[in-house]
Amino acid sequence: MPVSEERLAYIRELSNDERVDRTDTTDFADADWDRFNAELDAETLAFCRDNQDPEELHAFASTWNWDSGHAVLEEILGNPACEAATALLIYWYAAPEHYLQFADSAALAAVGDDPDDVMGFLARLEARYVRSDFPVGSLGFDPAHPEGEGSVYSLVGVCDDQRARWVRTIPEVMYRPVKGSDSRL
Repeated sequence: MPVSEERLAYIRELSNDERVDRTDTTDFADADWDRFNAELDAETLAFCRDNQDPEELHAFASTWNWDSGHAVLEEILGNPACEAATALLIYWYAAPEHYLQFADSAALAAVGDDPDDVMGFLARLEARYVRSDFPVGSLGFDPAHPEGEGSVYSLVGVCDDQRARWVRTIPEVMYRPVKGSDSRL
């Protein structure tokens, strides 16, 4: 069953800081911000860890604000309700092709990038995905057409201008669409 608009609004509050936009913070002191952020962080982590609805986890991942790092996405990936389509979405939303020009995290750090080890995150996710650790369920996802069939937008090939510098490859399985039982793929 699709995620309701009301529930999607709640998920966006958690995934991309929309709660801040809906809260009057005019008189917030530093302590108020600390409390607000701690409560929101705890609620977000609990949602990602404990939610058993694959569609809600997928909606969260698809609206996640990557400026906030990937720690909560690790919680989703550790959640037994996380389907292969969601894992693949997270992988491609992390822009894995950008990192192909670096042999490892140390090479990336040498150019002053990757403060929270996205390469390690991608490597762990990739290894689990290749091992088929995530079940194919009702959800589908195609990295070449993340907005659906017929869409010209693609997450694949966005770093082709860097291809001459690539020192690694992405396993072929990461390019394959996931055809879930309820998807139109």
